[in-house]
Amino acid sequence: MKKVKCLIISLCIIIMCSGCKDGSHEITETKNENGNGNVAEVAENLMEYFNTYTAATKYIDAYVELDADAKIESTEWIEHDTNQCLRIRIQYKVQPEGKYRHKEDYFLFCNIANEVINVLQVDYADIELGSGNDFNAHFEDVTFDGNEDLLIHIGSWGSAQHYCAFICENGNYRREESFEAIPNYKVDADKRQIVGTANSIDTETISIYVYDSGKFERMDRVKND
Repeated sequence: MKKVKCLIISLCIIIMCSGCKDGSHEITETKNENGNGNVAEVAENLMEYFNTYTAATKYIDAYVELDADAKIESTEWIEHDTNQCLRIRIQYKVQPEGKYRHKEDYFLFCNIANEVINVLQVDYADIELGSGNDFNAHFEDVTFDGNEDLLIHIGSWGSAQHYCAFICENGNYRREESFEAIPNYKVDADKRQIVGTANSIDTETISIYVYDSGKFERMDRVKND
């Protein structure tokens, strides 16, 4: 059994390394408490990685253009309504001083037949980024029009987490900068409002935002001491 698992690992490594663009994908081996590789877990992780990357390879080849200083970081599928969105993360080969290593993203929107119907590239060059940013992304309707918008974490300022929003309009996505000012956003679908909460040492500030004329406008602000 161990020989079979080791063979699977070897085959996965050989195939993935030969298929990766300029060797950009890195393989991290899972260790147990004694520092030894847990063969079964490593085999399972590698197989999952291999299946995901293999499925994404055709999309990478067709839609991604890598700068000389960049490489593929990872790929992931994000649920989006009844369809799916393939996210392709790009990172710098060498992390620039004073910047995150994560450089940009490609979001490929696919129909039920996994055909790409829309592509969104986000490079973060003109987006202010906070600390502790994981660039996690998800879909949520923040304009209350029945369409899911794309939200990407852009870091924290103190205790406040902030996101940038790409609003879905007629099947396309545009960045709406006014959303980035909302701290710790929460959606109140019943009232069709976005609630932002900011905390200082002894004060909590709650702000109410509404989406109007293509922007998020603050309508009310309450401080609780």
